[in-house]
Amino acid sequence: MLEQLNVMLNPQVFPPDRYNMREVFRSIFLYYIRGICTDDGARIAAEHFARL
Repeated sequence: MLEQLNVMLNPQVFPPDRYNMREVFRSIFLYYIRGICTDDGARIAAEHFARL
């Protein structure tokens, strides 16, 4: 998880002038959270991240 955060905040990987950092965050952490959730938890996580 820390490595994902480091990658997300690395401007050489995701230059802020080219990528919407909110979308990068949502994309990275939604799939991380979904990977450790039950089916019901994944549905709830998807609904939550859709509001971000």
